[in-house]
Amino acid sequence: IRKVVRQHRRELARCYETHLAKDPTLEGEATVEFTISPSGDVVETTIASSTLENRAVETCVQNELDRWTFPEPQRNATVKVEYPFHFRDDADN
Repeated sequence: IRKVVRQHRRELARCYETHLAKDPTLEGEATVEFTISPSGDVVETTIASSTLENRAVETCVQNELDRWTFPEPQRNATVKVEYPFHFRDDADN
């Protein structure tokens, strides 16, 4: 799962950076729950928790995740995942 997340990190960065330009103090964490089908497709995403306080970024993250494909789970299973995504402006550090 981590490998696929890393492959798509630029997509998530775009979600964040688009809104960071409008709100330079924007930072936080969004924990997303998502379900991987037996074929490896993401079939459901929800925001489990978030400190971003920015629904537009959260929705963008969900929309990106909905397009991802993961390796097929073993035993034709459906897998539920809870994954935290951290967002902060590294330009200040």
